[in-house]
Amino acid sequence: FLFFKLERGDKNKSGLRPLLFCLRLCEPQRGNPVVPSEGDRFANLQIIFTPDTPIDWSIVCFVFMLRLFYMANTDHLFFGLDFDSDSAEPINFVETRFMDLSAFSAHEVSVGGIVFKTVEHGYHALRIKPGPERDSIMIQSSPMNAWREGQKYKNNPELLVEDYDKYSIMERLCRAKLDQHNDVKEVLLATGDRELLKVYDSDYWWGTGADGSGENKMGKLWVKLRDELK
Repeated sequence: FLFFKLERGDKNKSGLRPLLFCLRLCEPQRGNPVVPSEGDRFANLQIIFTPDTPIDWSIVCFVFMLRLFYMANTDHLFFGLDFDSDSAEPINFVETRFMDLSAFSAHEVSVGGIVFKTVEHGYHALRIKPGPERDSIMIQSSPMNAWREGQKYKNNPELLVEDYDKYSIMERLCRAKLDQHNDVKEVLLATGDRELLKVYDSDYWWGTGADGSGENKMGKLWVKLRDELK
């Protein structure tokens, strides 16, 4: 789907409201807005309609085709917006102790008498009512596979826990992880008073997003838990 951000300005002298339609690309599976980084082929792409400008549906069709082209390449979901599969440049991967703060880290957590392989497993499983769908998330061999499995059910209201709060679920899991693993506590305290950021270019709620404008809920959650330890 296309996601348009609509901004309405103040009324001008003619009493009309100027309209600004800014194209933003949506991540196909998660539904999170993806803002292209500087230099990306979609960067700074805007479609502007003023009150005096008739809508040109050929432009709308062009945008729709552009979106279909973008969806054909989903590498950015897992490798970032700047990933170039044709590049010959070396690929850097880094494992530091701060990885312990990730929901993907290899730390089992026990919540409500249920043991989850990782926080990521628990986060997606606890949103789903007990049953085969929740079980299928819990048995996944990796946190990424748990995420993929969770995407199948997260938009089905019949399967979701009624009135679940995703932030509360994540906080509960992170608290359990902190209480049950001393190494996580050591890492968190080692961060001192520094700001904690979940840098993930396609996540504008838990992370910083590509342009740093995301809400960074995960980073702020860990800061909250760190403050409670002091």
